[in-house]
Amino acid sequence: MVDRMNINQFEQHLDTWGADIVLWPADMQAAGFAFAKTADGLALLQAEQRLANVLFSQSTVSVTTDVDADGFLVRLQEIPLQYDQQQPFQVRILKPIQRFLHSLDIEMSPALLMSQAAMFLVVLGLGVMVGFGGQLEAKPENFAGTIENAVAEVDISEELFLAAGDANQLDIAPEEGRE
Repeated sequence: MVDRMNINQFEQHLDTWGADIVLWPADMQAAGFAFAKTADGLALLQAEQRLANVLFSQSTVSVTTDVDADGFLVRLQEIPLQYDQQQPFQVRILKPIQRFLHSLDIEMSPALLMSQAAMFLVVLGLGVMVGFGGQLEAKPENFAGTIENAVAEVDISEELFLAAGDANQLDIAPEEGRE
């Protein structure tokens, strides 16, 4: 039990438990009432009560409904009409698919539908890779020995180089006056 209380302790208890000393812990109430009878205690107690009245009083809260407040709300509602609003990104192919699934009594969210499509593409890609049967890893030089050629191999680079060489050997004079 606290017998005496100083101004700092009283102020701390006011901040913690409020201006009603009856609500303070029982062992501090007697010292609180004793200090509240002093000039400093009375001043602190009155200031705390005024603060509680301002904060918790219903009479201090007022709602204004003047014309200017309504005008502000009208101007606030007109902002989206005055400026172009960015539309959210929409995947347009999902709506017909969702309508089709809905007709079959299957409900799917767009996220679920996209994840199902991604898994379909992954499985399809794996199937194509397996279908190649390791041909993706084969090197081009191995194809000549394993594939039976029905057509004889033709090297067209030799003909291109000969044609280019023939053009260089021709003595064509540049036309004068052309730039």
